[in-house]
Amino acid sequence: MLTLGIDLASSPKDTAICSISWTAGKAIVCEIKEDVEDSVLLTAINQAEKAGIDIPLGWPDEFVEAIASHHAFGPWPNNLKATLRYRETDREVQSFTGRQLLSVSSDRIAVPAMRAAALLSTLRIAVDRTGNGKIVEVYPVVALHQWGFGHPSYKRSKNYKKRRQLVDAFEGRTAGWLQWTQRWRSLCEKSDHAFDAVLSALVARAKAQGLCAVIPPGAISRASREGWIAVPDMGSLHRLV
Repeated sequence: MLTLGIDLASSPKDTAICSISWTAGKAIVCEIKEDVEDSVLLTAINQAEKAGIDIPLGWPDEFVEAIASHHAFGPWPNNLKATLRYRETDREVQSFTGRQLLSVSSDRIAVPAMRAAALLSTLRIAVDRTGNGKIVEVYPVVALHQWGFGHPSYKRSKNYKKRRQLVDAFEGRTAGWLQWTQRWRSLCEKSDHAFDAVLSALVARAKAQGLCAVIPPGAISRASREGWIAVPDMGSLHRLV
């Protein structure tokens, strides 16, 4: 099995991908790339069996309805601020992790989400935003929490030392089944985008193996429109192989 992890930014700069090959008892990091163009992303997605993308796959229902109403000179809701900003999956994840997730309707993450929407609309296959198809929405920081790494601050160059410590801990926890070269490790120490791409590929595997939380029945309809974050089962990292 080949899984792909995508850390998507609004432009090729800061966009990274990672492909991992899975066989009985082991996983091999085949490649990590940075500064990735759309054409490369599409080729990688088509080659993978499961692709985890670190970006929202949709917008809150209430936000979409409010924008449509406003565009048609209709009323704007005045008492739904939280539901205008956050999808149901965002609220679900926040409820058990305590983390305030970024809002796809009101934070800068909206721009890369637009890039994702444009990119995925060109695929030859329909995208199931619940994650049951080839594409699954992931959130690396949430995966780290679920796999016992806590809430590390490892983003950006200022946290280089903390990122090195996190990569070291990650390597220790995956020793014996995850194989990667010193080149890939060094790249993850240098770039949080590269490391997030690796984590995204691992979450894609977790989803493929049935090791992620099930979407509540009452939320499936929303998830099919808004997208849904695949949350790995607690302590499931070693079970990926």
